[in-house]
Amino acid sequence: MEQVAENILAPAMEAKIVTITSQVETLQNKVDEMAKSFDTMQDSEEKWKEVVGRKVDKVANKVDWATDADLVKAREANIRVTGLTMSKGETSKQLMELVQTELLDRLKVANRVQVQKVHRQMPSGRLDKATDKAPAVIITLASIHDKFMMMRARKGLQGTQLGLNEDLTPAQQAQKRAAWATFKEAKEVGEWVY
Repeated sequence: MEQVAENILAPAMEAKIVTITSQVETLQNKVDEMAKSFDTMQDSEEKWKEVVGRKVDKVANKVDWATDADLVKAREANIRVTGLTMSKGETSKQLMELVQTELLDRLKVANRVQVQKVHRQMPSGRLDKATDKAPAVIITLASIHDKFMMMRARKGLQGTQLGLNEDLTPAQQAQKRAAWATFKEAKEVGEWVY
């Protein structure tokens, strides 16, 4: 009887063992696939970090490259104009025409200077909320000679709301503020100051 039970149970047990073994192998394959995808995700994350790191390094290098001397050199032929009216949705072409009619013609230097680029310091169509004044316009001229010609002619702007200044870097602006304070102190004392 034991042998009959053994003969009947053995194949059923073997079938169960085969089924369980098959299920274990299927689970093992799924675990292996998940491990591979996890490794792929880790590799992707490392590659992503590497790419982002390179981008951050590029930005840092640009910041390092842009020393104050480089900024001064880049701005040496620029002029900053304040007081030019601004229309909503103003295009660069309209701004160039405005500079031509309102500034260059008024200074009588329109035919003598060459303007390369004109842009506002703030995005087009946005007014300064604190003062409702139009943002300053930066004019890039072809040469320093053109800049000096415009600076000499700026007395033609007297009696208007327009202002004409050099486009200074933040470091130059800080130096100018410090020098201005010294200038005012010396003038109060009665010294001759230039």
